[in-house]
Amino acid sequence: ILAGGSGTRLWPMSRSSKPKQFLKFDGKESFLQKAVLRNLACMELDDVYVVTNQDYYHDVKKQLLEIHSTLAENIILEPAKRNTAPAIALGFKYIEEKKACPEDEVFFISPADHLIDPLDKYKNYLFSCEKLAKNGGIITFGIR
Repeated sequence: ILAGGSGTRLWPMSRSSKPKQFLKFDGKESFLQKAVLRNLACMELDDVYVVTNQDYYHDVKKQLLEIHSTLAENIILEPAKRNTAPAIALGFKYIEEKKACPEDEVFFISPADHLIDPLDKYKNYLFSCEKLAKNGGIITFGIR
């Protein structure tokens, strides 16, 4: 889950000191927490990682600990803010090296600042896309 963005598109609610992924619009969970919970409905706890930068480490850690005590171990820190592609590459490299993933492992990259509903459709799409990815496909989700 990518959680290093500065959230400038939702200004003035979202600012660099408190970007969109940490906001709780419904008063319950932040965008980040919703992303984590949504993905935990589809995968194992030790398969969910959050890539962020040093500036947001404590916010990410606090919010992950509200979900599960071991999730804070799954934070990957970017050495510098470099946008989406380098954050994804860092996540791949970290997981490849630290988790000793097989070459045919399927990776799913998710932003931390999206609202996605309903969960059952999301899960169905993920599982059907996993089959395509295992056959070498690259799948992207988006909105028309």
